[in-house]
Amino acid sequence: MNMMEELYELCLDNDFDEVEQEGSTLTCGIRSFDNRYRLEAVGKEDRIELALADSLPLAVTPEVSAFLQKHGETGYPLRRTVRPADVMQDVLDDLQSAADDLFGFAHDLAEKRHSAESAESALKSNFDLRDTPQEIAQLDGLAAGEMRAKRTLWYPSADRDFRDLVFCSGEYPGIDISPELFVHTDCKPNFDLDAPGIVYEDAHTRVTLHKEREFDRLSVPHGEFAHWDSKEAGRIILYQAEIVSDRFGKIDRPLIYAVCENEWLAAEFLVPNRIAVETVCHVRYGSGFGGASATGAWLVHALKLLHSRHFISDPMLTMQSQDEAVLRKYPQLAGVPAELVPGTVIPGKLWSDHGDVTVYDVR
Repeated sequence: MNMMEELYELCLDNDFDEVEQEGSTLTCGIRSFDNRYRLEAVGKEDRIELALADSLPLAVTPEVSAFLQKHGETGYPLRRTVRPADVMQDVLDDLQSAADDLFGFAHDLAEKRHSAESAESALKSNFDLRDTPQEIAQLDGLAAGEMRAKRTLWYPSADRDFRDLVFCSGEYPGIDISPELFVHTDCKPNFDLDAPGIVYEDAHTRVTLHKEREFDRLSVPHGEFAHWDSKEAGRIILYQAEIVSDRFGKIDRPLIYAVCENEWLAAEFLVPNRIAVETVCHVRYGSGFGGASATGAWLVHALKLLHSRHFISDPMLTMQSQDEAVLRKYPQLAGVPAELVPGTVIPGKLWSDHGDVTVYDVR
């Protein structure tokens, strides 16, 4: 068996897509998590030249080129040479690992989401987790997979406020947002995580949580940006949320609750995993309320990193010293600030009495 035949068989063994060989040229598709790459191989007399590109067009700006070169890649597509003495599977693994680490952040640099500094910091977060007990739970674990697979709304500092499920049910007038998955975080949620039952009720609506499963517990910091601590810290649980309303009937949605500080989840879970969060909800975030010392204004720097399309916020968006401290502690969140285009306004008396809540488009 010659080298091209060996590569062909190896691609089939790896379940690569659409493996095609014609003479000394082979092409195929490689899937990795929710990404897809295109591999092209050309056989030479004493070697095979491999080139791996992202399936999405990548603008190789000077920033992208510098980023790739800093991590040992001389250009794009990523290239490797296989010679007879090489272990071909190791070369394929190395090429795919490089793509997993670099392509996503390269796109964010090209699209002016990450700065050079925030991209490097996000990549470092991934490297720091390698070969640690937390790697599986925190990088590409089941919870991350749930968030990747669905259009997601994230509500930091939610505590026991579940009105986002009502306003973003797809039925509320003037709000065309209907997530497939809700994610709530708080460092000390004020309800029974194991038997929550009815968690919200008013004259028209009732929200009930039914526990489905618990994911691997995360190792999270304590007391960095919130005054409170909890023995539940690190728990991450999937519920089915049942929304019953006399106005728009019954709706069921999955909801993940993570007991942790918002800043940590964004910096060490969402951004390094490149989890897209379609909608971010910022209502009564902090400024001392509920134990949080920041206002949450730092989120404006992270929205484009999270590929957010919508931002729901009360007026408390002025950067304070603790918001600046968040970006110093977690430079991977200091991306290119988003432009916020205001839309529908929800009167504050309907949601937390912390000022009117505006639904923004993110640009």
